Formats: sequence, structure tokens, C-alpha cells
Amino acid sequence: AGTEQLRKVTVAIIAVDPTAQVLYAKHRGIFRKHGIDAQIKIVSPAQAGPALASGEAQFGAMPAGTLAQQKSRGAPIKAIAGGALYRPTTATTVLLAAPGSGIRTARDLVGKRVGLDSPFSIAHVGLLRWLDRNGVDGDDIELATLDFAQVYALLMEKRVDAAVLPEPLVTRALDGGARRIALPFDAVCTRDCLTVVWIAR
Repeated sequence: AGTEQLRKVTVAIIAVDPTAQVLYAKHRGIFRKHGIDAQIKIVSPAQAGPALASGEAQFGAMPAGTLAQQKSRGAPIKAIAGGALYRPTTATTVLLAAPGSGIRTARDLVGKRVGLDSPFSIAHVGLLRWLDRNGVDGDDIELATLDFAQVYALLMEKRVDAAVLPEPLVTRALDGGARRIALPFDAVCTRDCLTVVWIAR
């Protein structure tokens, strides 16, 4: 690639472990080796599709549920590769209680504020199904939907009572005094589930 002009490609990713593949690829020079000048842009799950649709990014990653939702609305994007699997035997996404909270069960969440990434994501669907299995209606909790970094901050500041978070935020939250309540993905993934999808316009 020395004297050749590199093709600039903007890659929109959400800030979770499964999308870190592009960060490793850029750091190791894999993009450059193939003639690509990759510009990495961190976005929220809801922003990835619009970034591609507008031409602001040419490649990206988003949760599988968000892809299905945006495709149903006519977004000009398509899945081009699987990005990450959730395995019930390896919990990488956890419903956590805020530090110092007495929340331990689904019933303890009634009337409480729960943070997660976006409506209709696998985190949201898994949480609703887990609540239902434990006799709690989804309308009995208040949702705060923000990107994971913001949800993590709210949890640690005790501005949400609980949150569904992925790694590496789970480990950070547990180290900061949060407590594990449940594995909501297990309510929808009885076996391996595709959770993140690589997309293009």
C-alpha cells in the first residue's frame, strides 16, 4: 500500500466488545494492507443505520434486533456478516443492580428505573421475557434507553436502579459494587444467538 492511494472507509460501531474487531484490524494494519484507510466512528445502536443510510459511514455494526427494526422501516442497509454470538454458557451480558441496592429479584424491580441500550434490542426483549417469566409486567418498570456507556454511568451514580450491560462494562460495574441479578439473554437464547451484525448500505 506504500505508494498507492488508500480508499477511505468510515466504519460506524457501537462501543461493545463484539465490535472491537475493527479496532484490532486497524491497529494491526490489516485495513492498510488491503488498501483501506479505515476511520472508526463510535455511535449508539440507533445511529449506526442512519449513518450508513446517509453515506456518513460505509460499513458498520449493530445489534441484530436493531437491524430487523430498521429494515422493517425501509432502511437501505443489509447484513453482510455475522458479528457476535451470545452463548448461554458464557454470560457476557448481565442485568445488574446498582451498588448498594437491595434489588435481587424481578419483583424488586416493580416501580424502578432500568437502563439498557435501545427499545426492541435483544437486551430489551430478553429483559421483558425474564420479567414475564417471573410474574412481572414490563409496564411495571421504567426504561431508560441510552448508549451503554451512559447507562453504565447512570448505574454507578445510582440514577437507575438496575441496568442490562455487556462486557467490559459488566466487569467494571461488578468491581464498582454492582450486583448481578439475572442473565436476561438466557430468556431468549436457549442456544447460541446472533447478537451483532456487520452491515453495509
